[in-house]
Amino acid sequence: MPYTDISLELKGHVPVEPVNVVVVTSVGEEWLRRIAAVSPRIRVTDASELFRAERKENFGSKERFDAALAEAEVIYGSGFPRNCYSRAPGLKWFQSMRAGVDKFVDDEFRRSSLIMTTASGIHAVPMAEHVLMMMLMFAKEAPGCFELKR
Repeated sequence: MPYTDISLELKGHVPVEPVNVVVVTSVGEEWLRRIAAVSPRIRVTDASELFRAERKENFGSKERFDAALAEAEVIYGSGFPRNCYSRAPGLKWFQSMRAGVDKFVDDEFRRSSLIMTTASGIHAVPMAEHVLMMMLMFAKEAPGCFELKR
């Protein structure tokens, strides 16, 4: 079911303007579709190739990337575009695929109203499961069993 802001529905107003999400890291077509499926208001732009080119100092697509950033309200990815505040004046939210965003937090960020969220904690359960599996493996002497199988 698509997400709808219930507080706006209760006030009798459901916004119709699109929310422009610019994805700057390659996530694949399936994930782009999943992001877009959250709400009919979401318009997803895959700018991962443009961002990758810029990071490699290839500025041949800078105008196309600037146009995508100029429309961005949300940026999703593992990196933050250069001069993002001036290139994306309507940016409200940066969702990092990384846990740490310290290198993105600078004076310009502190002065802005940009919301920055991270993927911190996303791997906590799989890591805990792996540690438990390894503990059980050694407690039950699995390496010795593996050696006997040879």
